[in-house]
Amino acid sequence: VQGSFVTLIGESNAGKSYLSYTLGLAVAAGVSALSRIVPAATPRRVLYFDDENSRQDRDKYLRRAWLGLKAANGREPDLGLLLDNFWPVGFALGSDDWTERAEEWIEHVQPHLIVYDTANACTNTEDENSNAEAARAIKHMKRLMRTNCDTDGLLASTIVLKHAKTRTEKGQIRTVRGAKVWRDMSDGVLFQVKLGGRPRKDGLSGTRLIPDKIRAYGLQQSIYI
Repeated sequence: VQGSFVTLIGESNAGKSYLSYTLGLAVAAGVSALSRIVPAATPRRVLYFDDENSRQDRDKYLRRAWLGLKAANGREPDLGLLLDNFWPVGFALGSDDWTERAEEWIEHVQPHLIVYDTANACTNTEDENSNAEAARAIKHMKRLMRTNCDTDGLLASTIVLKHAKTRTEKGQIRTVRGAKVWRDMSDGVLFQVKLGGRPRKDGLSGTRLIPDKIRAYGLQQSIYI
C-alpha cells in the first residue's frame, strides 16, 4: 500500500535482494511481477539503497530480474523508463550521517518507493539487539518517507530488508534477528523462507513469502469476536 512501511525478513541466501530488485524494476517500469500479484501500473520512481551487496552481485540480481520480468510479461521492460525511474545506490549510507545522505538522495530522486538493503548495513547499527537504536532508525526512515510527497500528497513507501533468526528451542519459530521493534513498528512484515532440497541448475531455489503482520484492512477472512 502506498505510504506503508514494510519489513522483509529472511535467512541468508533466501533471495531477499533478488526479490527486492525484481519488485523495484517492476515498479519502475510499470510491469507486473509475482504472477501479477504486483499488477502492471503507472511507472513510479524507485530509490534502492544497497549497502549489503557488491556491485557484481547487484548487477547479477538486475540481470536475473530483467530476464524474469521479460519472461513473465512477454516483453522487455522499457529501458528508458528504467533509466529514468530506477536508482540503485551502492554503499552511500552506512555511516553516522546516513540520514543526511539518504535525505539528499531522496530530495534528488523524489522516489515513490525506497528500499534499504539491509537495515543494519544502511543505518550503521552498532547493537543489533538494541530496541532503542532500532526504534531511532525506524523513526528516521518514516520521517524520510515524508521528505518528498508527490503532487497527490502520497508518501513514499518503504521496504526494509532484515535477517531472520530461527528459534529451534521453540519448535522452528521464525523471528527477526536482533531488535524485535522492527516487527512492532512496521505496517507489514513478510518472511521469505527458502524451500528445502537442491537448488535448480541455475543455482536458484524456491522460496515462500509468508505474511507475519498485516494491517487491519489486509485481512483475508472474517474475525468473530
